[in-house]
Amino acid sequence: LEDANKAIGLDKYQTEPTRVTDDEVRGLSYDKKSTVIERHRESVDEEKFARALHALAPDGNSSKTPVLLTTGADYNGRKRLTVQDVINLKEKFDNLKIPKQGRILVLCPQHVNDLLIQDTTFAQRYNNTEKGKVVNQYGFEIYEYVDVPRFNVSNLNKVAFSAAASATDALASVAFYAPRMMKATGETKAYVDEPDTQYQEWRYNLRHYFICLPKKKEAIGAIVTAQAGTPVTITGTDSISLAATATAVQRTFATSNGANVTASTEAAWLAVAVNGKKVTFTPTAYAHDAEGDDPRVATVTIGVVGSDNVSKEVTVSQAKADS
Repeated sequence: LEDANKAIGLDKYQTEPTRVTDDEVRGLSYDKKSTVIERHRESVDEEKFARALHALAPDGNSSKTPVLLTTGADYNGRKRLTVQDVINLKEKFDNLKIPKQGRILVLCPQHVNDLLIQDTTFAQRYNNTEKGKVVNQYGFEIYEYVDVPRFNVSNLNKVAFSAAASATDALASVAFYAPRMMKATGETKAYVDEPDTQYQEWRYNLRHYFICLPKKKEAIGAIVTAQAGTPVTITGTDSISLAATATAVQRTFATSNGANVTASTEAAWLAVAVNGKKVTFTPTAYAHDAEGDDPRVATVTIGVVGSDNVSKEVTVSQAKADS
């Protein structure tokens, strides 16, 4: 292995000063200083964890960083997450040969609620959870977090961490393979101003350094909440010409939500088989003497797993055999 050092700058997290007057210290029935210190720590933790999860989410959909859309029933202006959606993401990780041990899925609360409704096993284990860890299921170690990244549903690109919310934004659940991620914690320093002759008050704020990133733009993925009524589409060839021999031909079809496809036909001379988004068309040999001069023609219906109302028709023809 060839090694080299790479400098990575840590993000700085700094809170605004909070003042506690001497009168408050003397008059209040609780220790306000301790409460202020705890709240500053919580504020830094909330910010750095949200930024870390945002950094671990992919920038957009690509062959190595899959971003899928939810495909469930319409609810409150969005499409619910389905178990099939999670399985589709698992399959993406499987195809990328990402090791199974160490896969993490951080669900947003919307998606947790969707799974609670449809999966009784998930619900039973969720009700027994502690410390934020939900359950190991669907090939992932699953957690829930409230401050998740947002994606633009029109192009599946991640929205900048500090960007204002927009109508095209949607919440996302994030998946990653932990051994290929990195984090580093730097100095934490508290700043304290004690009461003096001019200001009879105590002031406190906190500075903390931390970073969390993928080592490479790989082994990360996301499931984005689709808007209600967003149609699922299939793209690919509309027609295929086959040779007269029994020679199989394979074609790949893309789906807008990342789901796998289905394929069916009523033609007795043509068999179709599906592997993910790849469909193999296998004809029987065209016997010229027995069947005449006209080419065979069949219609193959391509569908989307989990979306019964979405289909695409492909015309398959086979030329006659030479006499």
